[in-house]
Amino acid sequence: MSSKVTETIGVVAVVISVLFVAYELRQANKLATTNVTYDLLQQHNDLHMAIIESPEVALLIKGVEAGAAPDPDSAQYAQLDALAAQQHNAWLNAHIAWREGQISDSDYFEIWIPDVASTLDAWPGLKPHIAGRVTSRKPESLSPIEIAILEAAK
Repeated sequence: MSSKVTETIGVVAVVISVLFVAYELRQANKLATTNVTYDLLQQHNDLHMAIIESPEVALLIKGVEAGAAPDPDSAQYAQLDALAAQQHNAWLNAHIAWREGQISDSDYFEIWIPDVASTLDAWPGLKPHIAGRVTSRKPESLSPIEIAILEAAK
């Protein structure tokens, strides 16, 4: 009788240990997902700070300076191209996080994909620069977020 009690206690202890490990893994996954979301939002914040800190950059992305695109050899053109690269990379990071299961389908399709259109509507000066980064890729290799970029940049 004593060995059956010991066996039962051992089995219960193993089951409790497995449940605890599963709980810890779930908590670690939630923390990782939260950290990825935070990092993606921080990339957006960094871009916005560059705009806040430079009225010239704000005018460039609004596309209002002299009513025309800057000369491709100018510093302004390089600024726009760098801002477009930063924004494009932030969106690609969101895509990679979604593809790798680090952000949910709802976050990707309800937050990040719509962000493309709203950002490019607000910052029309970036449209040709961001679209240029995407159009050089093969159409069959475009991610959903890059398809959204091309649609919004029309």
